[in-house]
Order: sequence, then structure tokens, then C-alpha cells
Amino acid sequence: LQRTDDAIHIRLVGARETDHKLLSEYLDIVITDGLLATFRHGPSGVLDAVRRDYISDFERHAATPSFLIYEFWDKQIDQFLTVQSRLDEEVETIRLALRQSADEATLTRLADVSSRLLALRKRVLPARRVLEELVARKTTLVSEATLDFLSKMIDTLERLLADITANREILESAMNFSLTVMTHRTNLTMNRLAVVS
Repeated sequence: LQRTDDAIHIRLVGARETDHKLLSEYLDIVITDGLLATFRHGPSGVLDAVRRDYISDFERHAATPSFLIYEFWDKQIDQFLTVQSRLDEEVETIRLALRQSADEATLTRLADVSSRLLALRKRVLPARRVLEELVARKTTLVSEATLDFLSKMIDTLERLLADITANREILESAMNFSLTVMTHRTNLTMNRLAVVS
């Protein structure tokens, strides 16, 4: 977030999942009196979603033009939540697989999902900070009504960060459980070998 007396520049860094990889999407939003311009580098799911929905949403909900700022943040958070939802499913699949056995393929998937959770967290944290600063330092370029909606989005990002942390803890706990079971089995085997010898 960069501000001057008569303009605001917001850079949204989104997350797009492709082939089990988390890719960044960049969207720059510049707001001045009577103008909102967007610039993107490569594809932007957030911009595509806003273009798809903003006309009907604007007619139903907008009190001021700064409603578009809300639309961009809303679509950005939806994108984060979609990625997190997919990762939730993968975490549960890995947790169940680790109860059976900790083979190399499962451990590789665990490392991959853990890495993507961390990458998502690295995108959500700055987004939350930018949103907090945008709400805290009021400006005439963004209406009070829009600021109220944006402040509620901070809570959504907080819950999302908590979910990411919980998923990483679930993976760690499943891994520890699996290692404990493996160690116990190894100890039993060593005891049997000792008795036989």
C-alpha cells in the first residue's frame, strides 16, 4: 500500500494453484479522485472475477464508486479461501495416509502441502496488513461504508491464517504419530530378534 495526498496504490498478490504448485498473481490498483485503474502482470483471477460480477453487485449494493475497492478485496479473499479449501482436503488425505504407513510418496506429499500452506500464509499476512492500514488511515477516496466492509474482511483473513496454522499443526501431529508408530514397530522387531538370538 502506497499513499499520497490525492492517490492510493494497492498491490494485491494473489495465489493461483496449478499442478500442485502455488503461483503468484499480481494486480495493481490505483485510486484517485474519480478514477480507479488496474494493472496486471500475467493472468489475474481476481480481476476476471470482478469483471464477471461487479455490474450486478454494484447495482444491488453500491452506495459509492469506492465499492469497487471492496469488490477487489472480496475476490482476493475468495481466491485465498478457495486455495485453502483445496489444501484442507489434501491435509486430510495425507493425515489418513499417514495412519496407514509413512512411505516415501506420502512424506513427499506432506512436504509439498506444508510448503504450499506456508506459501499461502506468506500471501495472506501482507494482505491483512495492507487491509488494516487501509482501514486505519481514512481517506476521502474510500467511503466510510466501504471501510466498514473492509474492516470486517480483516476478521476473515485472521480466521484464514488460523486455519492455515491449524492445518500445518495437523500435518506435524500426523507425522509425529506416524514416526512414533514406526519406532514402536521397530522396537518390537528388535526385541523379537534379541529373543531369537
